[in-house]
Amino acid sequence: MTEDQIELPISANEDILPYLDSSDIITYSNAVDIILSSACRNQCTYCSFGGRQKDLVVPYSTIKVFKAARKAGAREANIVSGERPDRFHGIRAKFDVWGFNSYIEYIYTISELAFLEGLLVNLNVGYLSLSEMKYLSDIVATVECNLESLRTDFMDENQVHQFAPSKDPQIRIKFLENAGKLNLPVITGLLVGIGETPEDRIDTLMKIKEIHEEYGNVQLVRIVPCLPVDVNTVLTPGSDLYQHTLETIRIARELLPNEVDITTTVNAFPDVMTLIEHGVTDLGEIRVYGRDCIHTALPFRPLEEYQQVIEDHQYRFLKRLPIKNGYILVQKYSKKLGQFLDKYKVRLKESTKDDKFTLVAL
Repeated sequence: MTEDQIELPISANEDILPYLDSSDIITYSNAVDIILSSACRNQCTYCSFGGRQKDLVVPYSTIKVFKAARKAGAREANIVSGERPDRFHGIRAKFDVWGFNSYIEYIYTISELAFLEGLLVNLNVGYLSLSEMKYLSDIVATVECNLESLRTDFMDENQVHQFAPSKDPQIRIKFLENAGKLNLPVITGLLVGIGETPEDRIDTLMKIKEIHEEYGNVQLVRIVPCLPVDVNTVLTPGSDLYQHTLETIRIARELLPNEVDITTTVNAFPDVMTLIEHGVTDLGEIRVYGRDCIHTALPFRPLEEYQQVIEDHQYRFLKRLPIKNGYILVQKYSKKLGQFLDKYKVRLKESTKDDKFTLVAL
């Protein structure tokens, strides 16, 4: 495969590579969500995924979505699934019919279809073993797994993770460590409002900091308010959840290194500048095609609206690739992804010679 096969000559689709040390930049990623399956071995009380659904995306049905998303300006395919849907017999039977030897082979195929359309994959499918992650690291740019909380008693009877075996904090920590061992950029974070205390949130952030200090691969931390699964609503400034989330964002910015960006569920908040003033440095994945796969009734505002507000407050609002510039420069990606990313690494090296940002036109 050549670079020409994965580029689309769309003059309106530029990827901006900002100067690495600039502090006045708020970034975002143009993205599309693909939900592979909502079947999940975990039964968290706050999540809309779960149960024994037999749903499973047909791999080649995603090509049309990826093409349309790329045309709309997306560079990221956010591939999401309930955890280990292959635990269910009906789904395993589909893999057999479709000719896949495993669930991981199925994920790889869909990720490669996204890559062939010029998208980079962020993989958010729950726990993966070290060998599974190593295999998938050939085709995915980043992996995502929220630490959520270090509270082990949340696994107890009548607690939020009673029926969610892989929400054991040690299992989540193992995932993040495995990603670090593979030099694979990772997105993680915590949930606000599941019964934790302010001290619990600090402990979770400190563990994320510790992992990053050891492996240097935490690129984004999500501070996520736990919204009801049956009600998609914008948080009001007077609500406790709103205030607790803002305070956690503020503390995260104080505790975490500057190279670790902080984001949240941007479409759940009425005022983006309040988030930025508390420490948000990245708006995460702005869906330019399709909806947010979790909060489907909470639309993102047009990019132009975010840009206007942010620039009115003397910040620059710039699109980034799913994998951050710092990780591109040190080549935290596979040889296969290098067919796309190597040209960016060269241009980033050139851009860091001067105190400016570079516009890369595709």
